[in-house]
Order: sequence, then structure tokens, then C-alpha cells
Amino acid sequence: MTIGVLGAGDPLTAMTMVGVWAVVYGGCRYVSVASLAAAMAIPLSQLAWHRPSPDVMVGAALALLIVVRHRGNIQRLLAGAEPRGLSRRQH
Repeated sequence: MTIGVLGAGDPLTAMTMVGVWAVVYGGCRYVSVASLAAAMAIPLSQLAWHRPSPDVMVGAALALLIVVRHRGNIQRLLAGAEPRGLSRRQH
């Protein structure tokens, strides 16, 4: 859902997120890690693409919300219990 909203409002950031997600997923095979990396890429990408400060602040808030939403995944990653691959839907 995040990618759709960003794609409509900030296509360059959305494309960057997709690229980051693909590279990270290709390297580690954890959907949650790729999703977290893509989330962190939102404000960084916006800075790189010279977006206005309010956009970057919204992007940073969105990234923080995504991290909070993935707290269960983070706990499972730290415990070594997070499944790899795309077969499991992220919650």
C-alpha cells in the first residue's frame, strides 16, 4: 500500500524503494528486512531527489510508522525465528 501512495505522489522515491527492496531481498531473502530497508530509504531518497523539507519529514514519519508496524518481524529476526522468502504474508 505504501508503494502505491508514494508512486502516485513521488514516483522517483517509489522507484528507489522498489530498487532497495529488490536488492536487499535478493541479498538476504527476508521480506521483512527488505521492507524495513525500503522504508528507511523513503526519507533518504527524498533528500537525494531534493524534495521539499515537509515531504522529507512526512517520509521520515512514514518510515517510522513502518518500522513500528514491523516490530513483530524485528523481534522474530533478533530471535532467529523469522521465516525467509515470499511465502509468508507480512503482518
